Amino acid sequence: MMDIDRIILARGSEANPGLCERVLTRFHEARVEYQPEAPPARVDLTPRTGTEALLGDPKGMPPSHSSPKRTLVLGRIGRVLDVNCEPGMGKRIVCYPYRHFNAVGNCPYDCTFCYLAGNRGNLKCPAIKLYTNLDEVLAALRKVADRASEPVLFYGSKLQDFVALDAITRYSETLIPFAAAHPNVRLLFLTKSADIETFLPLGHSGHTILSWTLNAEAVSEAFEVGAPPLQERLAAARRAADAGYEVRFIFMPMIPIEGWQEGYARAVRAMFAAVRPSRITLGGICMYRSALNAFRARLREEGTEAPWGDDCPAFPALQPPDFPRDRYRFPPEVRTRLYSHLLGRIREIDPSVPVSLCLETPEVWTSVGLRPEAAPCNCLL
Repeated sequence: MMDIDRIILARGSEANPGLCERVLTRFHEARVEYQPEAPPARVDLTPRTGTEALLGDPKGMPPSHSSPKRTLVLGRIGRVLDVNCEPGMGKRIVCYPYRHFNAVGNCPYDCTFCYLAGNRGNLKCPAIKLYTNLDEVLAALRKVADRASEPVLFYGSKLQDFVALDAITRYSETLIPFAAAHPNVRLLFLTKSADIETFLPLGHSGHTILSWTLNAEAVSEAFEVGAPPLQERLAAARRAADAGYEVRFIFMPMIPIEGWQEGYARAVRAMFAAVRPSRITLGGICMYRSALNAFRARLREEGTEAPWGDDCPAFPALQPPDFPRDRYRFPPEVRTRLYSHLLGRIREIDPSVPVSLCLETPEVWTSVGLRPEAAPCNCLL
C-alpha cells in the first residue's frame, strides 16, 4: 500500500473524474490541494520536502527523493507519445529507436541508484504523476498503428513504473483490451512490482508483454528501497506467464558488491526455476550527473559506504561521460566482467535464450561475445 499524504489536482485533472474519485477514495486521509493553472510537471510542492534543494542546488538532487513520492499529482500531460533518443545512439552506444507513451510518471519506489531521479521531468517535479488524458494516449497509439503495415511496439515504462501504479489508475483495463483488439498494437511494460492482479483477468491476445527488472538479492536489499524482493517479482512473473503473457527479464543495474558472482548466479537459478523468459537483457549503472549526485548524497546521508567488491573498490570508479549528455558508468572492463559472468550462468542453464545488453558500446558487446547487430533488446518486438 502506497503511503500518500498529499494529492494535488493540477491542470486537466477534471478531464478524468473516475480517476480522481478512485484516488480521493483510496487516499481519503490525504490533504487535497488545487492548482488548476499548473501542468503536472510544474506544480508547487511547497512546503519544500526536499524540493528546494533539488531545484536550488546546482550539484543536483537532495539526499533523498522519497518524500515527494508521498505526493500524487493528477493532471494532463502535453506529450503522450514520443520516440526515444539516447545520446550517442547508433554511434557510441547500441540502442534502437522505439515509441514510448506516458500514462503515468515516476514510480513509488526509492531506489538509491534511480536513473529517473536525474530525468528532467522529475527534477522539476519529483512527485508521482497520474495523467488524466488516457483518451489522448489511445488516440495517439491508434493513429500510428492504423498507418503501420506491421505490428508496432509501444513502451509504457521508459519514465515510469506503469504496473506499480495500476492498482490506482486501473489503466490496464482500458489499454490491454485496446491492444488486443488492434492487429498492429503491441504493449510492453517494465516493472519491479509484484502486484499484477489487475492484469491477470484481462484478455490480451498475446499483444502485451510484461518485463521485470531483477537483481541479485543483496543488491536489491541494499539499493532498491521499497521495491518487492526478487522472489516476489519472480512469483508475479510466473502468474503472468500462466495468464499467457510473454515475460522478459532485465538484470539492471548490475553492481559488483561483495560476493556478487554467487549472488547473481543464485538470481539466475531462481529466475529459470520460476519462468523461462522470451529474452533477457543485461545492463550496468548508467546515471545522469544529477542522479549520480543523489546517489552519493544518499550514501553520505545514511552513513553508508558502497559495498563494492574487488572489481570495483570505490564508487568514484564510475567514469564520466565520453560525450555530451551521456551517463556515468563503471569502466568497460568492470561491465565486461559483470556481463560475461551472468551470461555464462545463463548459458549453463539455457544455451538458446536470447540475451542482449542495454545502452552499451559496441566494444563491450563484442568483448562479451554478443553481436549488437542481432540485438534482441528488451524494448523492441
